[in-house]
Amino acid sequence: MRVDDVYIGNLIYRLRHKRGLTQERLAEAAKISVRALRAIESGEVRHPRHATITQLALALDVEDQVHQQLHETAQPPRRNSTMNVSEAM
Repeated sequence: MRVDDVYIGNLIYRLRHKRGLTQERLAEAAKISVRALRAIESGEVRHPRHATITQLALALDVEDQVHQQLHETAQPPRRNSTMNVSEAM
């Protein structure tokens, strides 16, 4: 599965379930609101702040590679800065 095919909420949800955590427990451990966690997991928030991802990764006790994948997945898509105006229309 490519990172592009997954959004951050799916990854957080799977990691949370794998560790047997409720949204309430993970939110408390990550020091974020349950509402914020729900918004991330539901896809309402697709690009959470860097600090939020770090807090979640630490609370989930993930390996460095998974932590990096979470950050990569949370990044907004990059725009092609070399595209000229006529290509965009």
